[in-house]
Amino acid sequence: VAEEWGFSNEQVAQAMPYDGRKPPTESARTARENAAEFSAASGPMTLGAVFSRAMGRTSTHSKVREAMSAAAKHENPMEQRRLLRVAHSHADEWLNKRKGGGAEAEGRRADSTRALMSSLDWYEQEHRKHDPSGMVGASQLNKLGSGAVNTVHTTTFAGGGSEYAKDSQSGRVKERDRNWVFKAEGEPEEGSGAHPPLAELGGVRLENTSMVERNVLVAKVAEGMGTTVIPETRKAIHDGVAGSAMGLAPGKAPLYYERAHVSSEMAADLDAMGGAEDMGYKRDARGWYQDMPKVRAHDYEGATSPSGRSVVARTQRDLLDLQAVDFVTNAGVDRHQGNYHYDPKTGGVQGIDNDYSFGTRVEHAESHSKMRGLPPMLHASTAARISGMGSEAFAKSVENLSEAEKDAAMQRFDVMKQHVNKLKEEGGIRGGLRLKDGPQREDVHNLNVAERRKLFETRAGFDAATYRHLTNPEASPSYLKSLHADTQDPRLRGVRYNDKTE
Repeated sequence: VAEEWGFSNEQVAQAMPYDGRKPPTESARTARENAAEFSAASGPMTLGAVFSRAMGRTSTHSKVREAMSAAAKHENPMEQRRLLRVAHSHADEWLNKRKGGGAEAEGRRADSTRALMSSLDWYEQEHRKHDPSGMVGASQLNKLGSGAVNTVHTTTFAGGGSEYAKDSQSGRVKERDRNWVFKAEGEPEEGSGAHPPLAELGGVRLENTSMVERNVLVAKVAEGMGTTVIPETRKAIHDGVAGSAMGLAPGKAPLYYERAHVSSEMAADLDAMGGAEDMGYKRDARGWYQDMPKVRAHDYEGATSPSGRSVVARTQRDLLDLQAVDFVTNAGVDRHQGNYHYDPKTGGVQGIDNDYSFGTRVEHAESHSKMRGLPPMLHASTAARISGMGSEAFAKSVENLSEAEKDAAMQRFDVMKQHVNKLKEEGGIRGGLRLKDGPQREDVHNLNVAERRKLFETRAGFDAATYRHLTNPEASPSYLKSLHADTQDPRLRGVRYNDKTE
């Protein structure tokens, strides 16, 4: 059919969604017809718009016209949809600036603007029926890096939100499209697959629940547990290819790889015997080398922000939160130091690349190379969210898993809740407020705010002392302890986060 009608492969990919549903139909008026009708109904350019253009500025109403005109000319439906969203946003802004504002604005232009917005709303609703996540590729892909299985790219998405960035003029900010990391869905695999982390999860059937779905669910569970250690993750489509879109985590991964070139004598031996690539060696202009793991040198215990504020407490909290999330979701089977980012400006940590997660395994061997088990401490707010989350609410957050994987996740979550109660008894909860020792009033609800406040005291938070306690050789396993040990190891120590030569 494609050949008969003269469609290119790219056009077919854009028109045929990955899940088999038909793409949204065009509205009664196409983008081109909408643009022409809006321009005719709005009338000629006003004196104010002419004056603004002469001064090098573009009026809001003109921005609507320009976005609609660009959408009418664009052939890529993804980019067209993004431009229609831009037009809708400017139209809404223009209406709200008018006398009376919004629905009360009067005049021919106001009527034509409302009619346009109504048409664009219908168009957007049709798209959302087709793709409920609202994430459709709006720009080209820019390669970010490659892992063992996937290549990831940065891009923007229609419906993917925005962020504020510094303007060229000092002291001003402007809104821009938010960057996301897009990872295309890989080829379907049967059974547990060939990758060791996936096999360690137990009972994972990728033909039932894809890696894209797992990435999304890990973020959903992390949010439900009251943490910020997993970037927002959503399903997305880019140029007809399904995948996951994750918010760009600030900072860099502690782990990176450095080229270690071999001696000239060893290089001669590798050349003579052949097959060096099969032994893990690579070659560049300087000769044979191996990629050696390095951990960025950093004083986590005394880390401060650019303004001089200590960020050590944030680092401890986030690494412990990430350990809790990874225990519940099983994402810890692949949580090496290249799979989370540390932001030296804030001390914050966020886990990335959460493909290998969930599964039917509830417990892992203590000798596991990556899993660190239950966190030895938690912040009070995280503990409170975990304790207050009921079984039904948690089950709903993982409802897209198979029954076996859902049951295993429920078991791990119950273990985590029991662990939180144990931490409360043993003083492992930091920060927040707690009831003072001694008899307490039962009729607390009858007390005023000042009287209630007297019943509570501030619990000690994370600081340099808790850092030393958590990284002590006798302390329980944790991501923080492992990171500290690797940072202190002279064989692994590498460049610092602000090193420009990397």
